[in-house]
Amino acid sequence: MAGDTFSISRHTTDCVAKTLHAQFLLDTDAVLQRILDFAALRNLYEGSTNVTLDDVRVALCSAAPPPR
Repeated sequence: MAGDTFSISRHTTDCVAKTLHAQFLLDTDAVLQRILDFAALRNLYEGSTNVTLDDVRVALCSAAPPPR
């Protein structure tokens, strides 16, 4: 999804994969989109071109809790 705009380390990719392993596909897509949204905002304000673990943490914390 990040294409050529953002780079992502193997460590960050592994953390995302492990965290999203048990998620529904729709939830996974939404979380990945939020990760890229946060990376894009940092790109606008700071010029960063990396997806970071902080982007992942913020995206996961902003996700709605799973239904019971």
